[in-house]
Amino acid sequence: MNEEQRNDYIFGNQIGPITNRFGWLEEALMGDIQTIVNTNQNGRHLVVGGGNLSISILVCTALELTSALYTCNTKYLGGYNAEDNVKIFISDIFPDHVRWIPRIIWDGVRNGVDHLFIPKTIQYHQTTIKFAFYVEGRSAVTRNNDLVVIMINSIELFHTLEHAIQIYREKLRNNIALQRKFIIAWDSIESHIFIKPTETQKSNEIQYLLTQLGQSNPFRLFQ
Repeated sequence: MNEEQRNDYIFGNQIGPITNRFGWLEEALMGDIQTIVNTNQNGRHLVVGGGNLSISILVCTALELTSALYTCNTKYLGGYNAEDNVKIFISDIFPDHVRWIPRIIWDGVRNGVDHLFIPKTIQYHQTTIKFAFYVEGRSAVTRNNDLVVIMINSIELFHTLEHAIQIYREKLRNNIALQRKFIIAWDSIESHIFIKPTETQKSNEIQYLLTQLGQSNPFRLFQ
């Protein structure tokens, strides 16, 4: 691809469910989070919980995809390690002090609320590290004897990633190596569409879809 083709692939409008690849990061993933943030800020009397956990979960989703594109390391290319990807992206683009503890942040946030569905506890010798999530006040780290608490303002976390993605966008505009990484990584995800013959359960479900569409096109999914 030449420069014009690379920029069109990354930033241009396309035909399909994802009409703009980089826009998927900025407008779909980050846009959904912004909707929750706006609801929190503009309709506090309607808010239950404030989005302190849901915002963090969505931030991790966006961060994992962004880091995979930045490093050109997706599970479809082999050797996928989300934590390593995030470490590189955070270390390169995030502000201090976060760039010095990317694995701790990732383990506590993503492997906590995303996978355990509760804040994760990390034990290091006699030191216990806990995470707390809220939407008011500044993110900070405190210590009381052997207990360290990493307090994350989910909205501040969102704006930090939002700014990092803006920096990534500017880097992509002029960096051929980053452009090629993005294209290879995105294509590996977008092209992974084949169901293996051994995946009989998925094959049966697709046959069900085709049968229903033969009877009614479209057919109601939820009714």
